Amino acid sequence: MKNLKLYIFLMAVLPWLSLPLLGKQTFRKFLPGTLFMAIYLIFEGRLAEKRKWWWFPLKLNQTYWVNCL
Repeated sequence: MKNLKLYIFLMAVLPWLSLPLLGKQTFRKFLPGTLFMAIYLIFEGRLAEKRKWWWFPLKLNQTYWVNCL
């Protein structure tokens, strides 16, 4: 379990370390599109929860996920 948490942490942090390698011009080029998509997905997720677009036919308890990993 300890290694799993470390793995998840590294998956979240390591991509951010490549940010300085992009360069200022490339970063400024893609920033507006990135921000737009992030805001769009936040609002889409909230709308989907409100309208119940996502549902799961069965409930899986936490022990199921632990046994799969």
